[in-house]
Amino acid sequence: MTANARSFRSMDRTLTGFGIPPCTRWWDPTLERFLDDARLQTLAAEVGRAGAKSHTLTKCGAHQVLFGDWRVPPRERHYFAFVSENKSEASQRLRLLETILRTLEVPFTRAGDEIALDEKPLGFRVFACQIGAVSGFRCIGFAADEVAKWDSAGANPAAEIIASLRAMTITHPNAREFIVSSPVGKAGFHFELCRSKDPAVHAVNAPSWIANPDAITEAETRRRERDPRIWAREYAAIPQDAALSAFDYDDVERAFRHVQITRRERFGRAFVVTDWSGGKRDATTWGLAQWWYPAIPFEAYTHQVLFDGNAPYWQERDSTPKQKLIAIHEGYPPLRADFKGETKPFLFFREIDGVEGRYWGEIDSDELVGRVADLGIQWGATDVFGDQFGSVFLVSGINRRRLNFIELAWNATNKTFGVEHLRALFRERRIVFPPAHAKLRAELHSFEEKISASGGLTFQGRGSTHDDYAILAIQAAVADLEGHLDGSPTRRSTGGRRFRSYDEDVPT
Repeated sequence: MTANARSFRSMDRTLTGFGIPPCTRWWDPTLERFLDDARLQTLAAEVGRAGAKSHTLTKCGAHQVLFGDWRVPPRERHYFAFVSENKSEASQRLRLLETILRTLEVPFTRAGDEIALDEKPLGFRVFACQIGAVSGFRCIGFAADEVAKWDSAGANPAAEIIASLRAMTITHPNAREFIVSSPVGKAGFHFELCRSKDPAVHAVNAPSWIANPDAITEAETRRRERDPRIWAREYAAIPQDAALSAFDYDDVERAFRHVQITRRERFGRAFVVTDWSGGKRDATTWGLAQWWYPAIPFEAYTHQVLFDGNAPYWQERDSTPKQKLIAIHEGYPPLRADFKGETKPFLFFREIDGVEGRYWGEIDSDELVGRVADLGIQWGATDVFGDQFGSVFLVSGINRRRLNFIELAWNATNKTFGVEHLRALFRERRIVFPPAHAKLRAELHSFEEKISASGGLTFQGRGSTHDDYAILAIQAAVADLEGHLDGSPTRRSTGGRRFRSYDEDVPT
């Protein structure tokens, strides 16, 4: 029996009889077409997360070794290679391979990251995605998993690693390549391979619930991931544009609004966020915010106030689903419906300020620290947040004024988590900014999410635009995720600290 669709299906049925899950209803016909067409050498697949990729690739590797017709020179051993994002992922392939070989009663020896068949000069080896690792031995084929997300020293090494693997199969013209990943951006080796016109490439695409329909539903993926951009990449298998606005335009616009506060509101303790610059080109910015629990939810209001020029007038609230949130204008409290129950909290930015341009040498740094500290003291804040650059300027000055400076690690991971959390706050309409702050509004609109060369995400203002005010909102989101903010619904508890009442001695 040769390594074709028939032998693969026979092997899969045998494994299923011993409790190993079978190939899914999508993978089975996909592999049938690939394995039965001798002209096809590469299977290039974009498949959503949990789409049974790794499980299927491991079976494919076992099938190629056990059923393929491979000629190996005396005293040599040739391998089927598995390359994954990291060594831990790669090692999982060996554990399933051991199970498959024992089930099929194929004798083997396991040594480290290698499995050698006892009765054939063949075996399996696993590697992390590093160029130096995939060289020095002969291959009869290979499987590369999550290729679009490989990262080595800040770049995606997929092109170099695949080229090296192909060179290792040069003595086996029938060697098969399985190159599979959930997509990231509309660029890079994997994206281009999946759109190749090469007749030897079989390119396929499947969302998670299509590739693994018995285990996953589309509704479940949407429930687990509410960020539409991440959901599209990770589950719907839709590559992202190389550069996109990080935040939805309408979501940002809705966050800039006047609010009316009654004496029955609850607030978490105020905090200050800062983005410090060297005083040359970028601005030094700071803002004060706190979690706010309104006494009446926005959805309970029955009328809204609109403006004709400068003259206000009342209009009954639109009851269509598109208009669930209304504008509340300071000084003109809208009529409201009776309401009893809990309200959802808002991250409320009370003040945002900054110093722009080349101020270094004109404004003393301690004076700026004093402005930041005074704002916090005015509102009863105890914590000031900033990145590692700002800590150089702020730690001593903030602590001297009896406030606590907390350094937030400003790196790619925290930026990504911060942007995703802030995007969720926008989407759920749980963040409020001063409506008159045009620069913050403009920076949030122009803030971009880009796909880097390694397949990771980078964030910055579009073109030459600044992002010093937008960074404040992202830092607040990072501080919230790390559990620093009093009254935050993100925290499981408030750590024993009570809410600050609006009746306490704070500015009104």
